[in-house]
Amino acid sequence: MSTQFALYYNSQENKEYLREIISACSTGKLVEIQDLAHLPAEAAPDIEVVLVEYQENHPELDHWIEKIVGNPHSPAIFLYFREISTNNLWKALRLGAKECFTFPIREEDFQQAVKRLTARLEVIKLPAKATRVISFLGCKGGIGTSFLVANLARLLVQERR
Repeated sequence: MSTQFALYYNSQENKEYLREIISACSTGKLVEIQDLAHLPAEAAPDIEVVLVEYQENHPELDHWIEKIVGNPHSPAIFLYFREISTNNLWKALRLGAKECFTFPIREEDFQQAVKRLTARLEVIKLPAKATRVISFLGCKGGIGTSFLVANLARLLVQERR
């Protein structure tokens, strides 16, 4: 299964560089490419990762990232910095980025980031087991409700093993 990527870039040079990085990823498929001036209102539903060439002092980009991250069904955000600083890392953390990369991006690091994301997505997609809720209500204190519940819980745990 391939990971669907969207790429948002600032410079043409970085566009080609980031495109090559995604292409080198064995499970990556580039679906959408736009410059930062044409950010969509929201990410396409089939996109799993948005790779953004981050620009400092670009408040519209910050607001857009926060909006994307705020939606639980939105893709993960990977940020690319030409050069990194502590302030940029703090900003990325606060914005909710899943990964940060600097030039040059090592292919192994990018592959590992995609694998971590894929593993998280697989856990989220696991079907939930049906839960049964059993309630006990004692009409008066001291009649053994807590005793009954504690021992029943112990028996259910033993049965499960």
